[in-house]
Amino acid sequence: MKPNEVAKKLEISTETLYKYERYFNLKIKRNEDNNRIYEDKDMDIFQNILELKERGLGLAQIKGIVDKTVEVAERKIEVLNNSSFDQFQGKDFELIVTNVISRNLEGTGKQIGVLQDEVATGFKDIIQRMDTMLKRQDEVIVEREKKVIELEEEIERLKSLKWWQRKKQV
Repeated sequence: MKPNEVAKKLEISTETLYKYERYFNLKIKRNEDNNRIYEDKDMDIFQNILELKERGLGLAQIKGIVDKTVEVAERKIEVLNNSSFDQFQGKDFELIVTNVISRNLEGTGKQIGVLQDEVATGFKDIIQRMDTMLKRQDEVIVEREKKVIELEEEIERLKSLKWWQRKKQV
């Protein structure tokens, strides 16, 4: 697919598409005219990036996941290339590749789950701190109101005194 088609399908701008391509060091195939040609696997990566971003992860966290996923996939491809699969044909080979891909996706899913747990824990900590701060703020407001009432009462008491009594009080 062409960049504008991918961007439209993902509902992002082509500039964002290129930015993610650079930031995540994605190797997009090019045709003989050096134009980008996005494949289904590229679309999957971009959709994963956008989904993780929607879940509240930052680009640096997402980059860690993408880098690990790509690294694992590249290692598995290298193992497949270096192994002699001459004895495997058709369905057997497809089964092996499917298993390798499934395990890779399973690992990525676990990484995403761990990151989601970390984000949720972080939000819980922030909420607890905010609750503590709000309770303390309420306590300070109550203390301040008591002091204001005490001062108003003292002012009224002092006003009720005669001028010579006030001098002795101060």
